[in-house]
Amino acid sequence: MNADLSDIRGWVFDVDGCLIRTAAAGGHGGQLFPGAREILNQLHDAGHKVIVCTNASERPPEVYAEHLREIGLPVRDDAFVTAGSAAADHVLAHHPGARVLVVGAEGVSAPMRERGLELVEPGSPLADVVVVGAAASYDAATLNAAALAVADGAAFYTTAGTPWFHGGRGRSLAVSASIAASVSFATGREPIVAGKPSAVLAESLLRRLDVDLHVDRFRHPQALRRSEIVLHEEVLGQRRHVLRNAMIPVITMLGFSLAGIAFTSFIVERYFGIPGIGDLFISSIFARDYPIINAIVIIGTTMFVLANLIVDLIYPWLDPRIRLGGAHVE
Repeated sequence: MNADLSDIRGWVFDVDGCLIRTAAAGGHGGQLFPGAREILNQLHDAGHKVIVCTNASERPPEVYAEHLREIGLPVRDDAFVTAGSAAADHVLAHHPGARVLVVGAEGVSAPMRERGLELVEPGSPLADVVVVGAAASYDAATLNAAALAVADGAAFYTTAGTPWFHGGRGRSLAVSASIAASVSFATGREPIVAGKPSAVLAESLLRRLDVDLHVDRFRHPQALRRSEIVLHEEVLGQRRHVLRNAMIPVITMLGFSLAGIAFTSFIVERYFGIPGIGDLFISSIFARDYPIINAIVIIGTTMFVLANLIVDLIYPWLDPRIRLGGAHVE
């Protein structure tokens, strides 16, 4: 372990697309990335606190942790955090004594019960808190009870806030986000996200790492000290900087911008009287020289197509999680 990493107080690893390439939230059916097992073993051997997290919420944390151990990752049950368990931590801390309606499966209900929270069923008095998680199916009665409670002022949470799940093998629908969106459509209220990235999950992770930072500091990142933000991860001696992932939208715009600059140069050429393809294009329009016009349009179209192709080829190099594959729900 390098000396410059010695003051790190704890490590948090995402499962899907980081430790495991998978099409299923929580790592089910996935394949370990090279070095994933080794880095966790090294950190444990060095005495570091290590937490593994996922946006999955269909199953309880111990079920996901057991599966990870089966495929070789040294993950303890109490060191595995799901969006469902993070939601339970948050409800216990911020809504003590509240009656909770879970729209989802055991991945949310079980952590709630373990923390002594009162769960209500459809048909009971309206809940104080509604939490939407992933499930294989949902029933109309539960959705109706959730919408009525949220419309009446209940706190509203969802385990996922993005429409798609990406785990390195294609994308699939984040069903918890979609179900929460249906409740939002009916009530006009937006849910608070309990999964990545959110202050709710950050608060749960900090508690497990025994870091005394108030959750409000995560709503205002400038309040965090520079030393508390790790901008790179050490994986078997290689630093993979966050800059590569952050470059994806930049590369997307840059590719089309360069093609656009080359093809729309006729504005500059025409204005300043510079001979070139742009000036030729304008002259051909006035002269109705259709073969030349068609040729230039084909050249410009080809430039845009090639720019798009090059950008697509660069994506997997910037972020190896971008792959084609199967699908599953989150």
